[in-house]
Amino acid sequence: IAVDVDLEKFFDNGPHDVLMAEVSKKVHDKRVLRLIRWTEKVEKKFKERVRQITSRSRGVSMEQVIAELSTYLRGWINTFGLSDYYRPIPGLDNWIRRRVRMCYWKQWKRPKTRIRTLLKLGTNRKHAVSTGRSSKGYWRLSKTLATQSGMTNLWLAHQGLVSLKNLWILLAPLR
Repeated sequence: IAVDVDLEKFFDNGPHDVLMAEVSKKVHDKRVLRLIRWTEKVEKKFKERVRQITSRSRGVSMEQVIAELSTYLRGWINTFGLSDYYRPIPGLDNWIRRRVRMCYWKQWKRPKTRIRTLLKLGTNRKHAVSTGRSSKGYWRLSKTLATQSGMTNLWLAHQGLVSLKNLWILLAPLR
C-alpha cells in the first residue's frame, strides 16, 4: 500500500521532539533489528564471495586479495552488523583468517621458501621444517601450529586484514 501525503506543513509546526523520540524508539526496536539479521542463504552467499576472493588460483598478489577482502568485509558488516546476532561472527572470523593463511601457504610454493618464511615470522624451527616439508594439502596445513604461530592474527592485521569480530564490536554503540 502506498500513500501520497504532503508532510511539508507538518514539519513546519509539528512537535519535533515527539517525532524524533518515536523515530529513535523504532530504530532501537528489536523488531526493526530482526530485519537486519542474516539468514542461512545470506551466510552461504557471504562464504561463496570470500571463497572467490581468496581462491588459490586467482593469480593476484596477496596485497590485492587482502585489500579486496577487507573492503568486502567492511561492507558486509555495515549491512548486517547492526544485528544483535553475534554467535557466528567468531567462527566466520577464524574461517576467513584460515583462508588467508592458506593463500599465503600456496603462494610460498617451495618447501625452502615456506621454512625460511616461517622461521622469519618466529615459528619454532622443528615445526617450521616439518610443516614446510609436508605434502599435505594447503587447507589442512593452514591450521597447523607452525602456520598459526608464524602467521598470527596480529601479523595478518599488519598485512591489512580486518577482523569481522572487531568490526562488529565497533558497531556496538549503534545497536
